[in-house]
Amino acid sequence: MFFLKQTIIIRNLVVMGYMWAACSFGQYLIMIYVKYLPGNIFINTITSNMSQNFAALMGGFIYSKLGIKASFTILFTVSVIGGVLILLFSQSAEQLMPLFVCLAMFGCSGGFTLVYVSTQDVFPAIFCATAIGICNVASRTLTVMSDIVAEIQPPLPMILFTSISFCAIISIQFVKPMKVKEEAKK
Repeated sequence: MFFLKQTIIIRNLVVMGYMWAACSFGQYLIMIYVKYLPGNIFINTITSNMSQNFAALMGGFIYSKLGIKASFTILFTVSVIGGVLILLFSQSAEQLMPLFVCLAMFGCSGGFTLVYVSTQDVFPAIFCATAIGICNVASRTLTVMSDIVAEIQPPLPMILFTSISFCAIISIQFVKPMKVKEEAKK
């Protein structure tokens, strides 16, 4: 029993570390890469920031209604859709670029809110603060590379963004939330 619980905690730590890294890397990559996207840089940036603010508000609401797996899956699906649209139509649909940027940023920003909110449901209380610290170090280590990746010749930055977001959809399916006792809900 003890070994099983430790295995679940380690698996959750690996999955949540990846989720933190995917959210942080994707968010900062879009913020830096937006200057290379076609269209008006100011409109693209304003749209990106508005999407980021709206996603921060909606992330907790989505999580409270759907739970961890469905919430992350929906948010990163939106990011994948935004990334694929940027990849496919970056040269031909310049006027729609703010919408594509909005979709890509929405998923990452909403996910970034969720990693903080959901950590308490994935780890025991005694390990929760340590898990946040470990996941934050993992995410910031990968995020350091986002500015370097953003400067690579297109379309590679958006391919990486879309791939990381897609892998996040798959990896969140392996998280196992801790059971909440009925007494705690009352």
